[in-house]
Amino acid sequence: LILIYCLFKFLLFILTCFMHIFYLDLFYMYYLFYIPYLLYICIHIVFFKPFYIFIILLKIILLYIYFILNYFILFIFKLLYIIYFKQPFSLPLNCYYYKIYLYCLFFNSYDFIIIYFRFFYILFYTFYIYILFILKLFIFFIYFCCYYFIIFYYFIIYSSIIHFFIYIFFH
Repeated sequence: LILIYCLFKFLLFILTCFMHIFYLDLFYMYYLFYIPYLLYICIHIVFFKPFYIFIILLKIILLYIYFILNYFILFIFKLLYIIYFKQPFSLPLNCYYYKIYLYCLFFNSYDFIIIYFRFFYILFYTFYIYILFILKLFIFFIYFCCYYFIIFYYFIIYSSIIHFFIYIFFH
């Protein structure tokens, strides 16, 4: 079982690396690989302490907060796009391709006024990327703070118990 757990953890790591390389959305990872992720949760609960339930719930809640805010911000930029260009929003949802797309958008038109507005749209969309980056850092900072605080807390408890038993058996 430990080997299966390690293998699964390794496969999950490879999958995450693959997704970061190809800029896939983490939401689709949890959606497409929902059953393996449930298995991952069950293994954590079985092999480790019950406080992992809290960690996993925290991770899922923060993940969904991130995606709700992400798509809310994207919705605002869709509205800005419609207001400025008076046409439907056609930018891909995957924000990592925005530079290539906006480069094409910027240099395809010779009308100075449209280029001027598109230049501001590039600034707006770049600002959106920075907002997402700060949001992601903030959420993962909360997650890791809680995570390491709980681990540290349990470490203190277990180390004190171990010291207690050492004191009983060796004194």
